[in-house]
Amino acid sequence: MQIDRFSPLVAAAVLALFAAAPALGETDAATLATQRCAVCHGARGESSNEQFPQLAGQNARYLSKQLHDFASGARTHVAMNVIARELSGEQIEALAQHYERLKPQAHPGTDPLLANVGRYIWERGNPYTRVPACTSCHKEAGLGNAQLPRLAGQNPRYVMNQLQRFHARERQNDAGPMAYVTSGLSELEMRAVAEYIGGLGRN
Repeated sequence: MQIDRFSPLVAAAVLALFAAAPALGETDAATLATQRCAVCHGARGESSNEQFPQLAGQNARYLSKQLHDFASGARTHVAMNVIARELSGEQIEALAQHYERLKPQAHPGTDPLLANVGRYIWERGNPYTRVPACTSCHKEAGLGNAQLPRLAGQNPRYVMNQLQRFHARERQNDAGPMAYVTSGLSELEMRAVAEYIGGLGRN
């Protein structure tokens, strides 16, 4: 199973940029996002690299929890663990609120047939392998809530990577239900779900 790895060279560049960034006001969220986040996540929370998640429109409480988990080490990522530890609690909350206010975009995949398979799993699950429908937690629109992420329009490659990490027990935070669900998904099914999720939220 292929799981994306964050390039050590990219990590070094991100950390160097982070270290060079000037001190910022605690609540200057837009400036903070530009200085500390935009190199990977884009100026408007829309990364051009699909290995990074779309942050625009993400639920603030969920995003805040993820940043705190990166800071504590509960969620692991070579760059994000260092970056999150350098943020104050106030900065984390300001960033989370900032990204929630940004308008998200859909990122539809390139394989409509695969997306149709993903839609079936999203809406009905797989009764043959006892995989529940994704909508049982994430609801039909995939907008999430304070505890669950907004999935609608998320980069398919990023979604696939996270599903693989849950399946391989490499991601430990928020892993309870997702470890169970992904244990019953084939790689094709994970790719299909990711493909479908990317197109959710299109007008």
